[in-house]
Amino acid sequence: MAEEHLDNHGKSVASWTAVGILLTAAALIAIGVYFGLDILTWIGVVLVVVGAIAGKALTAAGFGSDPHPAPQARVSHAEPQSNH
Repeated sequence: MAEEHLDNHGKSVASWTAVGILLTAAALIAIGVYFGLDILTWIGVVLVVVGAIAGKALTAAGFGSDPHPAPQARVSHAEPQSNH
C-alpha cells in the first residue's frame, strides 16, 4: 500500500475540457452512425481531434494537474528462508 495518496485524478481544467469534448464527440458519432447522418458522424470525428488537442494544449498552458513521480516499489533485502 502506498504511504502517500495523490488524489488529483481528473481535477483539472484540461481533463474536464477534454472529457467534455470527447463525450460530445462520441454522442454525435453514435447518433450519426445510428441514423445514417454522415455530417454528424464527421463533426464527431473532428471533435475527437479537437478534444485531444485541447487537452494537450491546456496541459501545456498550465491547466493540467501537477505531475507526480511514480511510486517506487519496496524491495526486501531479507534472506530467503529455507524449509529443511
